[in-house]
Amino acid sequence: MFHDMGFEMMGFGWIIWLIIIGTIAYLIYKVSNQKQSEIFKQNLNESALDILNKRNARGEISKEEFDRIKKDLI
Repeated sequence: MFHDMGFEMMGFGWIIWLIIIGTIAYLIYKVSNQKQSEIFKQNLNESALDILNKRNARGEISKEEFDRIKKDLI
């Protein structure tokens, strides 16, 4: 009697694990997607001048390029 009952639970045990793994994967997806949305929203709020200043501060562009682009923007 108990053996049959355990066997039936084993048959449905994989479904429970599938639901648990699926839930964890969904939560990871939602958290990572939320972080990407926040980064995207932050980038939308930046002006071209803000981006130019950041590029200059990181050393991606020279002083001459900075001045030329800034003159074009203003």
